[in-house]
Amino acid sequence: MLEEKSKWFAIVNPKAGFGKVKKEWPTIQKHLIDEGVVFDFMVTERKYHAVELTVSAINRGYKKILCIGGDGTLNEIVNGIFIQTKYPQTDVLIGTIGIGKCNIFERMYAMPKSYKGIAAAIKEEKYFMQDIGVVQFFESRIRHTRYFANSGGIGFEAELNFNSNMLKESGRKIRIHFLFSILKSLIRYRKSMVKVQIDDFNLSGKFFSILVRIVTYNKEAILATPNANPDEAMFDIAIINNIRRWQVIRNLQRLSDSSIQNHPKISRYKGKKVTISSKPHVNLVVDGESLGSSPFSFSILPKSIKVLVGSDFKGVNQ
Repeated sequence: MLEEKSKWFAIVNPKAGFGKVKKEWPTIQKHLIDEGVVFDFMVTERKYHAVELTVSAINRGYKKILCIGGDGTLNEIVNGIFIQTKYPQTDVLIGTIGIGKCNIFERMYAMPKSYKGIAAAIKEEKYFMQDIGVVQFFESRIRHTRYFANSGGIGFEAELNFNSNMLKESGRKIRIHFLFSILKSLIRYRKSMVKVQIDDFNLSGKFFSILVRIVTYNKEAILATPNANPDEAMFDIAIINNIRRWQVIRNLQRLSDSSIQNHPKISRYKGKKVTISSKPHVNLVVDGESLGSSPFSFSILPKSIKVLVGSDFKGVNQ
């Protein structure tokens, strides 16, 4: 038998992609086997199960974790890598076959679009050392810590994500569910007075939304961050100021691409640490997962996780 450290351990979320993973997993397995990828796997059964499976796999000697799911599954795996204590986090390689809402890693790191191509990339094992974000927040008056590989959002971003996830969990397989989520969120959302500190710079106001990003792409976010760089040890921060609802609706087409970045209501910053307080409290979303409430404290861990990339990605470390 091969030692676990030479195998991949795949964590499969059958509910990801509106249940598409459950349907596609036999096909994915075939391509992995045909390409000569040696792996074991487990299927998630509940929320945060991927965290437990990651910790257990690494404790048994696995050093290559494969995510078969969406960005939420990936976030749980990242947190499992940082919770475990057997190996340094930088010794663990994480790969993804994304079948979810956004699949940011595949887009960011030039992974092939076909399962056959992805299996070949997994066999090749080229990687990139990426920054990881850490956020502290409150839930039920208890301070929690969460690691994230993609982005954090406060304000309308969190409201939008919550409503989008509710539609997803209801089983509505509709292509325009994101538009419905935006309209519902615009009706329900109420801005809070927020204080923000980015490194040594302070600002305050009734902001519409605040985004703290590591990567550039997020299909279901309300604003792209084209200046984000996943290995520069700094967050790319976008603040949408006190914009009116009709202005949001007017700019819907531009909200998820870089054409909105020069809008006068948007301010952009770079920073290593971000702290946010508000009155009343505002909520948080991290990598597509709705978490707790303010105050928040963000910090960044430079080049702290090893991410599988496609052969066409520029900037490969190996």
